[in-house]
Amino acid sequence: MIPIIINDVKLKQIKRDFKNMVKIGKDSNKESIIINNELDKLKIKERFDDIILADFEVLLKIKTTLDTNKYVFDAYEGKDSGKSYVRNSIFNNLYKAYGKLDNNWLIKELGITVCPYCNREFINNRGKSTSAQLDHFFPRSKYPLFSVSLFNLIPSCYACNHIKHSNAISISPYNKNFDFNSALKFSYTPLSADYLNDHKQLKVDINIKQNTIKKNIDIMRIDKAYELHSDYVQELIKKSKVYNKVQIQEYLREYPGLFSSKEEILRIVFGNYIQEKDFARRPLAKLTVDILEELCVDLKC
Repeated sequence: MIPIIINDVKLKQIKRDFKNMVKIGKDSNKESIIINNELDKLKIKERFDDIILADFEVLLKIKTTLDTNKYVFDAYEGKDSGKSYVRNSIFNNLYKAYGKLDNNWLIKELGITVCPYCNREFINNRGKSTSAQLDHFFPRSKYPLFSVSLFNLIPSCYACNHIKHSNAISISPYNKNFDFNSALKFSYTPLSADYLNDHKQLKVDINIKQNTIKKNIDIMRIDKAYELHSDYVQELIKKSKVYNKVQIQEYLREYPGLFSSKEEILRIVFGNYIQEKDFARRPLAKLTVDILEELCVDLKC
């Protein structure tokens, strides 16, 4: 799992355009007033306009208040279908407002091309279709208030969105207070002495350093997803032996006009980005960096 990192200037533009895109019912201003009245009853000071663009930390605080008050949005319990919102109610309209958003536009503007939940699947637009989906980190079925909150919408691959569904997980890619890099580390275990010839004799490990992220891994079965990548890890091990520190420096000397930096040659040699800010640009980037660091490859640029 990796964080979503967006340039401040770009984020400001996205926020402005996203807010203009949000439409609730036939009269958004009237609907917002009704929502704000409900928020007043709960002594929540944030206004609905604020909640649309609120940082994840603010959403988490509001969620805690809702949970503490055991607040049920104007809903009734259906016999078989579970919770349903009263027809034409404010929260039913809010729940449906998500369907009016241009998901393709948002995914494109965020510039995220790899699922932040698993960091192993490309997500991209294909005309009007997309291989990416938007997951509601706090499920809109339980928290319709966050249906169109920018930082509750996580671009994700179909597999992660489908497996997570409405399950609660612990850590959002938008959580600025969480150290994603140190929370978990990819590693490997040789199952026999023949692991360099037979990748099936390698096991990819996910070592959890902070238990708070374990729920994410377990619910979305991220460890199962990475069982497929023993061949990739085997290639990294072999490359680290061939392209050692001396060899990398020699390439930089011999081809001064070909590579713009040591970072670029490392990316080309090992087939992936090596800085955390770029993990969302190519699948398996975090796995790559963690394994190379374990192999004592010098990634400092």
